[in-house]
Amino acid sequence: MSDSSDEEFEGFSQNEVDTAAQWYNQRLQQIGIGELDAVESENEFSDENEPLVDEDGDRPAEADGWHDNFNYYETGLPHLFLPCRNTGPTTVLEPNKEPVDFFSLLFTNAILQYIIQETDRYANKQIREHPDENKSSWVTPTAEEMKAFLGLCFLMGINVKPDIKSYWTTDVMLETRTLVYSGRINGTAHGLANRVVKTCIARANVIGQGYHIYMDNYFTSPTLFTDLFQHYNTAACGTVRLNRRELPKDIMKKNPEGVTIRGDMQFRQKEAVAAVVWKDKKYVNLISSIHDFSVGGVQRNVQQADGIFQ
Repeated sequence: MSDSSDEEFEGFSQNEVDTAAQWYNQRLQQIGIGELDAVESENEFSDENEPLVDEDGDRPAEADGWHDNFNYYETGLPHLFLPCRNTGPTTVLEPNKEPVDFFSLLFTNAILQYIIQETDRYANKQIREHPDENKSSWVTPTAEEMKAFLGLCFLMGINVKPDIKSYWTTDVMLETRTLVYSGRINGTAHGLANRVVKTCIARANVIGQGYHIYMDNYFTSPTLFTDLFQHYNTAACGTVRLNRRELPKDIMKKNPEGVTIRGDMQFRQKEAVAAVVWKDKKYVNLISSIHDFSVGGVQRNVQQADGIFQ
């Protein structure tokens, strides 16, 4: 390519193209992706493509879209992190504050009112749809009543009884100062977990800003994580229940092959979502649109007979 701006551009020379390709592949290697040629796929019209069933008529593991070679090009570019506000602590409490004051920083009145609103909506829905099973009169809880209920739930976690009935007993050995009913109105809430997650990130005003969110297995599913990544510009990670749909069933099962001793693991990828099963004392199943298949080491401290961790 000529350095003179007066000459008409006639295209790059082969040497310039080769130099640019070499620089680009070096950059990919620096960020852990590998050479461009390594991800070239076979011609989709080739007769050599593998069939959707094997000789026994079974679908191979990759027929459902999950595969065990992590492909950064399939994941797509990472989201650009654009925080909606300054990160880090925004409130400093005085030394004489109680633990409940710190809890209130996270569990705000707005969240409390939202819980009351959804509780009332769900209760009325069940009363309409199943009147014979819900004959007791329903009264919308107040903020103070909801706080008391949450406090009782915490107390049940501290003062653990063998079963729910034990919290109502008059037996001196099991007696507690408070009584808790932890039943629920019969019925299911279709899509509740997905709706809760999306509502939370919408009310927190973090949609489309590249945030990473973490959740427990009540909320996680490949469908939700793919939707968040593709349409909300939000990546997510969390443990997952084995009965969720769209999981790679060849590894997401009670006794996965090749995962027998502590430290063993298996990975699968489908689009932006990675799935992993890892053996600790028990099997740990999780999915993530944040992480890849890379593995690191950690130092583990174990409590000794004298109570010291080392």
